[in-house]
Amino acid sequence: MKKSEFFPGAKVSLIDGMLTGTVVSVDGDMITFRDDEGFVYTYPKDELAVESFSLWPDRVEIKDRKTGRKQRGKSGIPELDLHAEKLGIRFDILLPGEILEEQLYRLKRFLEEAERKRWRKIIIIHGVGTGKLRSEVQEILRKKGWFFYDSPYHLYGQGALTAEKKKI
Repeated sequence: MKKSEFFPGAKVSLIDGMLTGTVVSVDGDMITFRDDEGFVYTYPKDELAVESFSLWPDRVEIKDRKTGRKQRGKSGIPELDLHAEKLGIRFDILLPGEILEEQLYRLKRFLEEAERKRWRKIIIIHGVGTGKLRSEVQEILRKKGWFFYDSPYHLYGQGALTAEKKKI
């Protein structure tokens, strides 16, 4: 991962070193972060430096030990499990809204990878809860040109969507 990349959960500091915190959101060139006291600040990217990526050490792709390829799910289709514990998200540090933001960030990265590798079908495991994550996932899939439907119940239960890329 590049040092200049900002994402929710990254540790950042002002270039002058007077303030540090954890990124809450990224909106274009503006970065919003929370300091250790809980205060929230927004600064342009060029005034901040990334210190570390320690909150989510599993940000690298999980690869099969034998083949070195990215693992595929139960159905043989590339999948992303958005359960916070599967993503290594630390509940003791982040608020529910920040957890959702990180889950959606991971989804967008996974969709970028799917586009790059020209995957036509993917599985998104969102789990069963209030339905907020599921509805956000559906909205992002629509905007990115994917159509979706519930994944096979016998493989994933109620908490997963199968998405297929619309043909142009």
